[in-house]
Amino acid sequence: MKKKILCLHLISMLCGAFGLLAQAPVVNNLCYDEAFTERLSVVGDVGLPALGILDKLKFRKKEYIKNHHEYFNSAGNAVHDVHFASHENMFPAWYTHPSTIRSDESGIKAYFAEQNEYLPDGWTGGLKGETVHGAYVEASKTKTDGRYLAQEYSEQALKAYEAWNEKVDMEGFLPRFAFSYPSRRELKSFQDEGYDVSISQDIIQVQDSSINLVWDIAEKIFARQHFEAGSIAKTVKTYYEYNSVFQEDLIQRVITVTPGVFENGDCYETVTEVVYTNYSDACGGQAGFTFGGNDGSSEATLPGLLEVFPNPAEKQLSIVIPSSDLGAALQIVNMAGEVLVHRQVDKGARSFDIDISGMPSGIYLVKCVQGKDQYTSKFVKQ
Repeated sequence: MKKKILCLHLISMLCGAFGLLAQAPVVNNLCYDEAFTERLSVVGDVGLPALGILDKLKFRKKEYIKNHHEYFNSAGNAVHDVHFASHENMFPAWYTHPSTIRSDESGIKAYFAEQNEYLPDGWTGGLKGETVHGAYVEASKTKTDGRYLAQEYSEQALKAYEAWNEKVDMEGFLPRFAFSYPSRRELKSFQDEGYDVSISQDIIQVQDSSINLVWDIAEKIFARQHFEAGSIAKTVKTYYEYNSVFQEDLIQRVITVTPGVFENGDCYETVTEVVYTNYSDACGGQAGFTFGGNDGSSEATLPGLLEVFPNPAEKQLSIVIPSSDLGAALQIVNMAGEVLVHRQVDKGARSFDIDISGMPSGIYLVKCVQGKDQYTSKFVKQ
């Protein structure tokens, strides 16, 4: 019961339930990037030649970059789109991973935009139409945006979505990223459940034999340690940084350290780092990615959106103009805000190609101005 109540406290905190976050601006359209890295840190001397193949594979560095977009659809329900911009050593070669995953009131749809040479028809849906996870759907073989795995929510997952939907409807999408610490009422609740609570000018600590929670109010750091049989089983530190756009301390990175033991008895640590950047409420349109609508329909393009492809891109970037009824001003901007490319597009044009072969690898913004409307989209240059 004690652990359950602590879990509820943590969920409440991570979802921004504490009173300090009530002052955060209500943001109904939020984009941000997530860069994940996992590596192995060796503790002491390790006999590498004696390690088995599975232990040696653990030394492979894993990483990915995801673009996130959280917004409300035309029905007024919350949507979370996650787009894989790049990845390395995350999936086996034979596996077709989804390019974008959408969560909304209908469930979860994993969209497949890439072909896979190892599978019939280029994706898992060519092998089977349905799995325990859901049904594979291909609306049209001529449009990659019609290929997805539709998964309904479990009863528990549906309740979680409904709670999230209700919360962001009242508070917007920003609070769960903002720094917070427990109120006196919350701390009193911790004490009533048997946790040791200590408070100083800048530090709040809640702990018992299984967990240690520390809020560093001055440095804007939240740290937690989990213990099993008296030993540290996991350490997680969340660092916050002031964001001038939203005037809030938002999550900047999360570092997790998990101890492990090789088969020969030598010790190591798995270190994962997740970095959050490019928080923005200027995402352009209702969705930042191109695929079928919430009803499962398939469309070649979504009107009113600035589309870029391929993504990631290496040599040439194609840009689909939101409207051909007006001329457009296009810019490619790096993350430092520098304009690298500026082009004027005449009225009547539907798309425009730009040579990006000379640009350094990284994440860029494409900006488009048509009349009074402004659009923004992101792409990764390989």
